[in-house]
Amino acid sequence: MYRKLLYNNDCILNILTNTVIFNFEEDWKLYLEWGNSNIDVVKKDILIKNNTLLWNGGAPKKEITETGYISTLSDKVGNILKRTTVSNDTTTTEVIHSNSIIPSKILNWCSTNIINACTYYLNGTLMNELIRSHDGNSITETYYDTDGILTKSITENINLNTKLVKVFNEHGNLFTLTNYKNGILNGVHQSFDKDGNLSKECSYYTDNKIQSIKYKYIYHNSPNGVVLSESYNKRSDGNYDFVDYFHGTELIRAKGIQKFRSSDTNLKTGIMIGTWVFYHSSGTKESEHIFLNGKIMTSTIYYEDNTLNHSIHHV
Repeated sequence: MYRKLLYNNDCILNILTNTVIFNFEEDWKLYLEWGNSNIDVVKKDILIKNNTLLWNGGAPKKEITETGYISTLSDKVGNILKRTTVSNDTTTTEVIHSNSIIPSKILNWCSTNIINACTYYLNGTLMNELIRSHDGNSITETYYDTDGILTKSITENINLNTKLVKVFNEHGNLFTLTNYKNGILNGVHQSFDKDGNLSKECSYYTDNKIQSIKYKYIYHNSPNGVVLSESYNKRSDGNYDFVDYFHGTELIRAKGIQKFRSSDTNLKTGIMIGTWVFYHSSGTKESEHIFLNGKIMTSTIYYEDNTLNHSIHHV
C-alpha cells in the first residue's frame, strides 16, 4: 500500500491513491500503523530503495575522469554487469561474469578500430584473445584451454591476404606451423614432435596455379640431425616431378614422376609413372625403371662405374 521515496525520508507514497503523504499530515499516522503490521514489507521496501540509490537502479552510472569517464552498469542488487572506461581515444569495455568479479570479456577500442579483445572462462583463465597490429593490417587470435594452455594461434594479414596458423599439443608445445596465401598453402609448413622439436618442414609455392612442394624430414636421433629431403614440383598435367636426396646431403637418390589422387593433399601415396632414375652415392646412375599406370615394365641396372649390369623386362 505504501512505498518509500528515493530521495526523501519525510514523506511516503500511497500507491493506491498515487499521492505523497508528509510526516506532518494526519494520514502519516495511518502509514505508521500499517508499517507496524507489515514489518517484512517495509524492510524489503527499504532494501530496494537503498540498492537503487547505491547502484543507480540498474541504469549506467557515469563517473567523470580527467581523460574521459567510467560508465558502470549493475543489476538492481548491485552486481556489476558491465564497465566501460573512456580515456582520450581509447575505450575499454569489461563484461563481467554473473559472480560480478571475474570478467567474461574485455574489449579495447581506439576510435572505431578494435585494439584487442579477450574472453575468459568462469574461473578467470583466458579463453581467447584477439590483437590488432598498430598499423591495423594484421590480426592475431590465440586460443587456450580451461587450464590456460595455448592450443591455437592464427595471424592474418588483411592487405597481403596471408594467414599463419600455429597449432599446439596438449602440453602447449608447438605441433604444426602453416602458412596460407589467398586461402591455399603457400610458404613454410612445419611439424613438431611431442617435445616441440622440429620433425618435418615443407615449403609450398604457387605461381600461376603451378605448385612446388619441398619436403625435409629431420631425425634428431642421428648425428647433427640427419635430414632426408624430398621435393615435389607440380606439372601442368597435374602430376608431380619428384626428387629424393641421400640423407643429409644434396645428392640425388632418385627422381621421377608421381601421380596422386586429388584427395591426397599430403602427397603420401603416389603412383610411379614414366621413367624413374636411381643413383649411386657417387652420383653415377644405379638403375632406370619405366612404369605404366603404377606397374613396373622394364628395369636397367648399372655398375657404379656406369657400365651396364643387366636389363629386365617385367611383362
